[in-house]
Amino acid sequence: MEFVDGTTPTNDACKGVADALQWLRNVPAPTDSKIGSIGGGPARHDIFKDFRAPLLFTSNEAPQNYMNEVSVSTLT
Repeated sequence: MEFVDGTTPTNDACKGVADALQWLRNVPAPTDSKIGSIGGGPARHDIFKDFRAPLLFTSNEAPQNYMNEVSVSTLT
């Protein structure tokens, strides 16, 4: 093993990371983008049964609409 002298982050390192994330957040998505797996297919997340969305989301509003429908149907 060899000792590696690490560098200490500067006081403004957190601000730099926050600025980079804010910049990424403001980058517009391509007009033909869809929510789902990179190779195609339904979205995957642990909120879905078997970790797969039961349908393809065709807009940014579709996941919200789906979650609203599911939450209402589980209450009745």
